Amino acid sequence: MSSVLIIDDHPAIRALLAQSPEFTDIYEAIDGQQGLSTLAAHPVDVAIIDIELPGYDGFALLKKIQKAYPNTRTLFLSAKNESVYACRAIQAGANGFISKNKDINDINDILFATQNVLRGYAFFPSEALNLLAGNSVTNDPLDRAHSLTSREINVLRYLVNGFSNKQIADEMFISNKTVSTYKTRILTKLGLTSVIELANYAHEHHLV
Repeated sequence: MSSVLIIDDHPAIRALLAQSPEFTDIYEAIDGQQGLSTLAAHPVDVAIIDIELPGYDGFALLKKIQKAYPNTRTLFLSAKNESVYACRAIQAGANGFISKNKDINDINDILFATQNVLRGYAFFPSEALNLLAGNSVTNDPLDRAHSLTSREINVLRYLVNGFSNKQIADEMFISNKTVSTYKTRILTKLGLTSVIELANYAHEHHLV
């Protein structure tokens, strides 16, 4: 018998897991702070985390869970670009990744992923594993996004959402100069020349 915490606002996930007698205790939280509070009261075997939580970066939440609850296995959810965010999930030390676009409505997929993670196995798209292993040879412009760090991805998301350098600096507690450095680095890595091109690229490849 196992326990699971779902940190997400998708109502279908609990219903899917509740169909399995394996999960006797299923807890839910709608954001990162509530998730941490729930974990403090009810440490669980598996935490299922939406990467795009309101007011809380999923990767920052993962670090907190890893530090405070090292025995809790973690499974990421995301509706964003699968290969990019699955690679980031692997690099961050998550135990698995599920695409909301492909898997979330299939009872067998969500159960299989959660059960695999619970039993100590990893659950990631094969494309992401191949990319990290250097086995994928492609000229797809999307591959450039895999070179972006977590901080650069965060800056990218702010830029695409119309934040100014000062607003980004305030949100991330860094200087305007550092934001400018990140912006230049992002554009260079992606082979782009402007924030307009960056916005088009990000939306085309579902990075935001």
